[in-house]
Amino acid sequence: MGATAVGSEEIFGVEADIFAPCAMGVVINDVTIPQFKFKIIAGAANNLLKDERHGDKLHELGILYAPDYVINAGGVINVADELAGCVQTF
Repeated sequence: MGATAVGSEEIFGVEADIFAPCAMGVVINDVTIPQFKFKIIAGAANNLLKDERHGDKLHELGILYAPDYVINAGGVINVADELAGCVQTF
């Protein structure tokens, strides 16, 4: 696939279409944002933004940001369906 492993401090400066932080929160902050070369940030880690203003900064930079609560919603919806007995098989 041509992937290259990088260290946790280097990851913020990698040029990539999508950055998906899924294990550590608060990775979008004043130190990391200037390093970003991503088109999209879509990760399942909780609380990716250090402050609300960081979301505005991503917007200004043209970086599409999908919040963790949107990314994780599918699991909650699925559990609700299972508990309500509404699961359909296709």
